[in-house]
Amino acid sequence: MLKDSSKKYYICKRNIYFNIMKNISILIAFFQFMVFNVIAQSDFKRGYIIKNNNDTIYGIIANKRNTYSAQYCIFKINDQAPKQVFSPEDIKAYRFLDGKYYISNQITEGDVKKRVFLEYLIKGIVNVYYYEDKEGEHYFANKTGDSILHELKNSDDVYSNDESGQNGSSIFLKSDATYHFSKREYIGLLKYMFQDSPKVCDEVDNLLLSHKSLIKIAREYHNSVCSGDECIVYEKKEAKNQLFFGPIIGLNEISFSKGKSSDPLECFQNAQFNSVFYPSFGIFVKARMPYINNENLYLQYEVSVSHVSFHASNPYTVPEGTTTYVYDMTEHQSTLNNNLFLKWELLKGKIRPTFQLGILVRSLIKSDFAISRSVKHSYSSEETHEDLTINGSVFNSTDMMPTIGVGLKSKITKYRELFVDFRGSFYTGLEALKHVYSNVFSMNIGLQINK
Repeated sequence: MLKDSSKKYYICKRNIYFNIMKNISILIAFFQFMVFNVIAQSDFKRGYIIKNNNDTIYGIIANKRNTYSAQYCIFKINDQAPKQVFSPEDIKAYRFLDGKYYISNQITEGDVKKRVFLEYLIKGIVNVYYYEDKEGEHYFANKTGDSILHELKNSDDVYSNDESGQNGSSIFLKSDATYHFSKREYIGLLKYMFQDSPKVCDEVDNLLLSHKSLIKIAREYHNSVCSGDECIVYEKKEAKNQLFFGPIIGLNEISFSKGKSSDPLECFQNAQFNSVFYPSFGIFVKARMPYINNENLYLQYEVSVSHVSFHASNPYTVPEGTTTYVYDMTEHQSTLNNNLFLKWELLKGKIRPTFQLGILVRSLIKSDFAISRSVKHSYSSEETHEDLTINGSVFNSTDMMPTIGVGLKSKITKYRELFVDFRGSFYTGLEALKHVYSNVFSMNIGLQINK
C-alpha cells in the first residue's frame, strides 16, 4: 500500500511539473505574439506635418524604417485618434520634434520622375538630403536658390580582361578576372559646389558618402563663406551610450527530455531527472546601441549565481530477468550563470513590452554527485543496498544555450524602472546522459537604475 501511494505521489508530482512547464511555454508564446504585434504597429513619436496650404498640424508620427518613411507618413492627432496616411503628394513635409525632417520633392530615377519624402540632413548655403529605397541609399544636394536637386552618385564600373588582353590593360589585370571600381562622381559635383572655398574643396577628395561626413563638410563650407546665419542640422540626435544597471532575481525551472538513443551505462538507461525550481541572484548591465540606427535596441549582460539539487530514481532489469537494480541518483550543484542578449524595448507607455534574443552560459562552480543502488533477485526476498562511485558530474561543466524571451517594464520613479522577463533556454545534452536534454525556463525580476 505504501509502495502504491509513493508511486501515485511521484506521478502526481511529475504531472504538476509538466503542467507548470506547459503553462510557462504558453505564456512565453503569448508575450511573443504581443511583442511582435507592437513592433508591427511601430513606435509613435511627437512631431508635426506641413500641409500643402502651409498649415502646420501637431500630433504624433510613426517612426518607421527609412524605406517606408520615404514613401508615407503615418500621422495621428493623439494616441486615441485614427491613423492618417499621407503620401508625398498629400503634404509638403513632416518632422519629428528635435529629430528627422522630411520634405516632399521630385527626383529623377533614370527617365522616370517621381515625388518622395527626402530626409533633410542640413540646411545652409549647400543643402543635403537623403533617401533610401530597395536599390540602396541615395544622397542629393543643391545650393540655396537652386531648385534642381543633384544626386551625389557613386556608381560602379566593371572591367574584365580576357586572355588576349584586348582591352589593352593586360599588363595590369589578370586574365579572366572581373574588377569593380567606384567612379565617385559625387567628388566632382561637390567640388563645383564648394569652389569658392579652396580649403573645403581639398577635403572633398577624401570624403565618404555618409550622413556624418556630408553634414560635416556642408557645415564647414557654410561657416567658411557665410559669416551671418548659421546652418541648421536636421540630423536625428543620437542617443547617448548610457549604461544602466541594477540587481536581478530569478525563479528558474530546469526540465529534462529524453532522446531515442540508450546510454551504455545501465544506471543511466532509464534515468530521468526530475524538474526542479530554484532561485538565482545577480546583477545586470545594459547599454544603448545607437549606431545600429534603432534606439529601441540594447545590449544586456547578466551574471547570477544559483544552487540547485536534482534527483533521479530508475530501475534496470538484467536481460535474463532474474535481477533488478534500482538506482538512486542525487546531484547538488552551484552554478555561475552568464546571460548576454539583445533586448528590444518599446520606449513609450506606462507598461512597455520587451523582447530578448541571446545566449545563456551556465558554468559549474561546485558539484556533488552521489549514487546508490538496491539489488533484488527474483529467487530471493532479500534486498541489498550499496553506494557507487562515479567521478565528476552528470552535467556538463559549461553549457551554452540559445535563449529567447519576452517581458514587461514600467517606470516607478524618475530614475528607477521595474521589469519582469520570461525566458526559455533550450536543448543541452548532459555529460553522462547523452540522450537527455535540459531546458531552462525562468522568470526574472530586475530593478533598473537609470542614474
